[in-house]
Amino acid sequence: MLRIGILISGSGTTAVSIIEAVRKGILKAQIQVVISSRADKSGVEKTKKLNLPTVVIDPRAFSSKADFADKLLTTLKRFKVNFVSQNGWIPLTPPQVVVYFQGRIINQHPGPLDPGVGDDFGGKGMYGSRVTFSRLAYLLLTGEEPWTESSTHYVATAYDQGDLLGVVKLKLNKFNFKPTLIDLLRKNSLQRFLIVETQEVQKKLLPIEHQNVINTLKVFAGSVADKNYISNVKGFRRTKRLVPARCVPLLSEVKKLSIKLYPHG
Repeated sequence: MLRIGILISGSGTTAVSIIEAVRKGILKAQIQVVISSRADKSGVEKTKKLNLPTVVIDPRAFSSKADFADKLLTTLKRFKVNFVSQNGWIPLTPPQVVVYFQGRIINQHPGPLDPGVGDDFGGKGMYGSRVTFSRLAYLLLTGEEPWTESSTHYVATAYDQGDLLGVVKLKLNKFNFKPTLIDLLRKNSLQRFLIVETQEVQKKLLPIEHQNVINTLKVFAGSVADKNYISNVKGFRRTKRLVPARCVPLLSEVKKLSIKLYPHG
């Protein structure tokens, strides 16, 4: 049986969904511990109320990255974790942890990724509302087919670069106008429009994310290949580039704008 350690940094909504799936028998696994990178977020209280061991390991509290890595890995081992699920976990997971749990550590992401290419809606600083805003701004400016995606993927030593595991598309309404990048950068009204749209899309995407993560974990729970819990689940990459090369500069600008508008993600 998978003995899962859940890593969170925020409200813990996906963590709660995973825990409920386990307790209802939908997911055949055990939750060993929940580790949060922040003590001041509601996810910590939620998981404590569910009577699960909950530990705070804030990378900012350590004098070095090595000390943070050692504490995280030691804690996962102490709770006898054999599989890690990152659900809203913001810090870059230390390489030592990634290597130790290779093939047994996954992440959820609220937008489309293109591992191996990297020109996508992930990377450093791209989490929470920033991802959805960037995706909507990109679609508005390019006029591409409107959709976004819930993604699960293997964790790599760089942000959001592990092979994809589960992707679920969410179709979106097509915009009936197409402004320029200059319009978007200069017009507060246009930015406010996208902020409202971002909130609406996030509401629709969140339950899809929860189910995608649970479905991905169910695949692993049923695919353990040996006594060391090394899975035979294969990840994949896109056959067609997500963002055409000509649109990469535009992508960069909308991601910068999302970070400016959502300083806390």
